[in-house]
Amino acid sequence: MTGAKLVFLNLLAESPRHGYQIEQVIAERDMRDWTILGFSSIYYVLNKLEEGSLIESRIEDTPGQGPARKV
Repeated sequence: MTGAKLVFLNLLAESPRHGYQIEQVIAERDMRDWTILGFSSIYYVLNKLEEGSLIESRIEDTPGQGPARKV
């Protein structure tokens, strides 16, 4: 398992998040100082974790905050 997958599993264990929220947490915690996580790789890694049955997703409606998001 890659370091990126482990980071994502840890962040998702804290609370359900969509890709942009994961990006925000990575930036807030300065995680790019010690790991290579590009914004474009977030959705790729999330898809791989879901394909491997390590996470499950759901569509979450966000009234007044734009379109529904995959969490």
